[in-house]
Amino acid sequence: MALRKEDIFAVADRLAAEGKNPTQTSVRQALGGGSFASIGPALKEWKEAQQKEQALAEVHVPESISDRMEQLKAAAWQAAMEEAERRLSAERQALHEAQEEADAAVTEANEAVAILEREAEERNALIEQLQKEVTGLEQRVAEVQEEKSRSEQAHLAEAARLSEKIEGLVARLDDAQAAKSEARADAEQARNDADRYKQLAESEAKRAAEAENAMRKAEQQIAVANSQKEAAQEQAKERAERIDSLEKQYRKDIEELRSDHRTAIEALRSELNKS
Repeated sequence: MALRKEDIFAVADRLAAEGKNPTQTSVRQALGGGSFASIGPALKEWKEAQQKEQALAEVHVPESISDRMEQLKAAAWQAAMEEAERRLSAERQALHEAQEEADAAVTEANEAVAILEREAEERNALIEQLQKEVTGLEQRVAEVQEEKSRSEQAHLAEAARLSEKIEGLVARLDDAQAAKSEARADAEQARNDADRYKQLAESEAKRAAEAENAMRKAEQQIAVANSQKEAAQEQAKERAERIDSLEKQYRKDIEELRSDHRTAIEALRSELNKS
């Protein structure tokens, strides 16, 4: 809100009534702020008006009370001398007051300049501080963005590595399952062979009734067949157990890798959401 001249006059009147010299600085402080460019001209106008009022108050009209010419001339001459002396004294006083006013104006102007310079220094210091803070924030933002980029790249590389490892374990699991199927087929074939050997041995045993040699041969074949059957069954059992153990271990590894993969993906999403 702009200052009104009337407000400046009112403050100057109040300061003068309190016995204080109304200066630009004191008027500005009493107003609680304002521009010296607005206060200075208005205060100068107020002081000129005060000087005019004071000059009017000092004017005296001489009295002529003598009827006689000589006394009138003497009185007029004396009055003229006194008036001249009074005017000379008044001029001297006015010159002295003008000098004091000029000195006060210079002092006031210097005070105003000092205040403005101090305020300018404070504003410049504040601007410099804000510029430093802005520079620091810009550097911090750049560091955060760089850190974010490195983190994203690391998460993506880790996700790719885990995906590749999962694919390898899935392929190994497929191979294990194929090997397990093959082992089961071998075990089934061994059981079929054992059954076939047993059937042949039984057939031979029936025919061995005609000959003791044929019987012994059949019994040997049966023993061999049973031994081969048991060995094949034991091998098939051991192989199936190993395959089952490998399958369980592979499944456990895959679940752990999938859990790590999900954790890495969630961490990456969390970082992306924060940014």
